[in-house]
Amino acid sequence: MENNKAVKPEQSQVTSRENEVISSPPASTPQRTTTKDTNYDNIGSPGFYLMLLYGGLGAWLFGAFFLGALFWGGKTGKVFMILGMIAVVGAQINFWVLFYQVWRFVIHESRNYGLTPSIATPGKAIGFCFIPFFNFYWIFQAFGKFPKDCNALAEAKGSDERMSQGLGIITPIFLLLSIIFSVIPVVGFVTAGVNLLILYPIYISRAVSLCHNLLIIIGKRQAGTRLQAIHF
Repeated sequence: MENNKAVKPEQSQVTSRENEVISSPPASTPQRTTTKDTNYDNIGSPGFYLMLLYGGLGAWLFGAFFLGALFWGGKTGKVFMILGMIAVVGAQINFWVLFYQVWRFVIHESRNYGLTPSIATPGKAIGFCFIPFFNFYWIFQAFGKFPKDCNALAEAKGSDERMSQGLGIITPIFLLLSIIFSVIPVVGFVTAGVNLLILYPIYISRAVSLCHNLLIIIGKRQAGTRLQAIHF
């Protein structure tokens, strides 16, 4: 009787160890490292930016020409022009917010996959673009390095999509020209118009689209990892 009593605790310990082994996840399951930035995937959408940009431009043109604010000083036309200018300014603010978000995502995910981002933080990438004179150099870093880092991340994740490196070169060139020639009415107006109305929308739309696709790949891989752990 005493021997039987002594065996029972040992059997319960063995059973509990077996349960722990069965319930524990496999050691070979790949794990992605994470950082404290829990909102890195909150990239946003360029739709609101594009609506403000082209809607504001349309309101300005409508007030200036159809309502005659530029010709005979119509009050209603001036209101449309003011509202249009406010919308365009809001669009530019939204552009830089989106640019910050995509940089944050790429920096975060690059580090998770063992890659070294060209710029250490999204705050540096965007903030240095507003330092007088130094930004003449930095805009080529912020706009030019993003396609490079984003493409490297896409390759690491097994995606075939790429962002044009040429877009990362021509966009800061026109931005620099619009700053330099801002004192020349016609040239400054044309270069700023090309940059704000054509290059900026193409650049940020492509950047956001690629980051969203990479997020989908991350989600599928995480779901697959969880399924493997469950089946084990």
